[in-house]
Amino acid sequence: MPEGFLDTPFGRIRKPGGVGISLPGNLLANYIYDHHEPIRALFVNSGNPVLSIGGEAAMREALSSLELLVCVDIYRNATAEYADYVLPAAGAFEREDINITGIGLQFEPSVQFTEAMVPPAYERKPDWWIYEKLCQAMNLQSAFDVDENPNMWARVDAMLRSQGRSMRELRAENIIALERSRPEEFYDRYLQHEDKHVDCCPEIFAEAQTRMEEIFVDLETAPTDQLKLISKRDQYMMNSWYSNLPKLKRRDRDRNYLFMHPLDAEKRQVVDGSEVTVSNQHGTISAPVRLTDELMPGVVAMTHGWGHRDAKGMRVAGEKHGVNCNALLPSGPGSFEPLSNQAHMTGIPVEVKPLAATA
Repeated sequence: MPEGFLDTPFGRIRKPGGVGISLPGNLLANYIYDHHEPIRALFVNSGNPVLSIGGEAAMREALSSLELLVCVDIYRNATAEYADYVLPAAGAFEREDINITGIGLQFEPSVQFTEAMVPPAYERKPDWWIYEKLCQAMNLQSAFDVDENPNMWARVDAMLRSQGRSMRELRAENIIALERSRPEEFYDRYLQHEDKHVDCCPEIFAEAQTRMEEIFVDLETAPTDQLKLISKRDQYMMNSWYSNLPKLKRRDRDRNYLFMHPLDAEKRQVVDGSEVTVSNQHGTISAPVRLTDELMPGVVAMTHGWGHRDAKGMRVAGEKHGVNCNALLPSGPGSFEPLSNQAHMTGIPVEVKPLAATA
């Protein structure tokens, strides 16, 4: 097989590149099935690829083929139903924590530390403890080789010391504000060209421009009544994290609706509250309709993160499971933007029909 390619049941595909270090989740099934270097074991940490990645059917089949699947999480979610082991992680209030997601994005740079509020219940352990203990059991280098109570904030302490602060101070103050960098430092520190200029259109952009032109042609030539599915966000679901919380599944929040403009519904003889099928070349789902004029005509929307029908380890989510709209998303080669490795998850062509018309 040529270097830089994967050979899978879905065909030979080029390994992704792009400007980031993250691989596209849409190729996970392809990597598992690679004939030459297949993935035989997988650890999933606080994730739910069965419902969060496009192509649910392919993902379920791929996970079923693994020789070992281990999930580290606070729930046995839809993905963990395929796991050989589910290791109980400590919850957000059961462990010390430092904010990571927002670092580098604040107007005023800062680092924040929070103490554990309660001791971990039952046998729950922080994620780092689980992985370090696994390394120790496998005779690999582990933080426990030196100390049975390792300092897991040593790296953070070193970073703080570079700014004249320390982990001891952070524990005492909870939050430390750092000096803002000067915008011109970007040019001094990070530009790698000898001329210190920014190349605004490198060669890697050429293929992206061609793809962009093809997308615009597809949009211009699409039927005038073609519906496009977008992802809807609300305060009752964050990815699939809130699926098992009873307080967030009351009244009409016990399912995810297909939101639709009244004009589009009238053309398809669809009424508010009725059941419809939503389908395309990637899959078919059924969902209730909620009409709204807050959407543009031609656009339909659904909240993702639902679809825990078979998740026996999540009682509330299993009872009020809704449907996984990501089953309508493309997966595999061509289903992501190669420059960023981001999946195509919005503007997806779909057909909507009354459920009775498809029975």
